[in-house]
Amino acid sequence: MRSQDKNIAAFKKKVVEKMRLPPFNCIQECANPDYQQGSQYSYQLYNIIVLYAKALNRTISEDPSQLRNGSKVIKNTCMTFSGIAGAVTVNSRGQLVPTLIVSITDSAGKPEKILTVDIDNYKANITELLTDPKVLWAHYGGKKPLAVPMCGFEGEKCNNFFAKNLAAVIPVAVVVILVIFLLVALGFHFWRQKIIQEKKINMKWLVPFSALQEVNSKKMEASLSSLQSKQTNRTDFSLMPSISRSDKFDLYMYESDPVVAEKHTTISLIEKSKYTHLRKVSSSNYSSQALEDSRDSRTMFVQK
Repeated sequence: MRSQDKNIAAFKKKVVEKMRLPPFNCIQECANPDYQQGSQYSYQLYNIIVLYAKALNRTISEDPSQLRNGSKVIKNTCMTFSGIAGAVTVNSRGQLVPTLIVSITDSAGKPEKILTVDIDNYKANITELLTDPKVLWAHYGGKKPLAVPMCGFEGEKCNNFFAKNLAAVIPVAVVVILVIFLLVALGFHFWRQKIIQEKKINMKWLVPFSALQEVNSKKMEASLSSLQSKQTNRTDFSLMPSISRSDKFDLYMYESDPVVAEKHTTISLIEKSKYTHLRKVSSSNYSSQALEDSRDSRTMFVQK
């Protein structure tokens, strides 16, 4: 704790002690724990009373008849005296002259006063208390920093390529940004076209359920017999299984071809890695296609 703070704390305690004595006789009220020391500004009030008493004594010593002359008393307040927290200075206008103390932390982390600033009206009187640069700038290697940076406050003293070639840098930067934007746009376009192409290829084996026509077994057999009599090269019906509806198979017509669909009671997800394989599974006598039944979320594999 600074010496000024110690003096102020001691004065605040002494205020309560004096209040217990005559003529104040503050006994019961001053016993309250909240009133065991003077107020925050009590020491300043003490300084003002001392200042008034000294100015009044000076006025009386000069001319007793001027005792009630306020202007004369205020004029005589121009003095310096010892207050509770240190020296108190008042100018000729009756204004307190504040003293600002500038401190730093030394290499050991302790506060160190380096100068004081006394402000009187519009004048500032600076008193240096410490001038050793090794102590003042201990945190900067003991060297005083430059008042002006080496490159100036705006970098005007250094060779700044961008600042000197700003007219050329801006167009180049714009061109680079446009090229990057164009590359991103082209990449997105090619990616989108690839996705569209994959969807088109996948539609060759991914059969929408709405494209199937449900038929009964008798019509299917008649259709097969008719197609076999034509000896078409498109489908070898000798490979067709026995045609009958069951819990596992169902009969449909797809693009004028009879097909057998294998039912699945659960949703079967086809991994994307198998898409390429399904696209390749195609021959003149056999093809396997998959469809998703949108009516009851069943998946079927169609054989024709």
